Amino acid sequence: MLDIVVKANKKELDKILDTFDVYLDSRNISKTFKLRLSMILEEIFTNIVNHGYEMEDENNLIKIEYKFEEDPLKLIVKFVDKGTPFNPLSSNDPDITLNSDEREVGGLGIFLIKTYVDNTTYEFKDDRNILTIEKVVDE
Repeated sequence: MLDIVVKANKKELDKILDTFDVYLDSRNISKTFKLRLSMILEEIFTNIVNHGYEMEDENNLIKIEYKFEEDPLKLIVKFVDKGTPFNPLSSNDPDITLNSDEREVGGLGIFLIKTYVDNTTYEFKDDRNILTIEKVVDE
């Protein structure tokens, strides 16, 4: 397992993605899988930074844990933060049959996450948001 703790600041995104790439390269994971998961990690991290904390503060931290499980090979990524409690899985999915002018703003990122990953869970425990995603390595 690998974990990284970063400040809740968009400038930390490159560090997260670089760490993620190195971790996946250690398992010879395909570029397609890495690209899709990178987009999801970016979406989750950006949402935490933008909506989880009211004020920017050096003490606002986000912990991200990566680990593989075997049989089938599956990547599990857990985001832990002390921001405002928010369960993104409780949001209604956007109506993607509407054109962009008719659709409400927001919600597409969470929809992408729920659509692409195999399992997503959320809990608020010990004053922390814990969002976990699981994806079988199938590419």
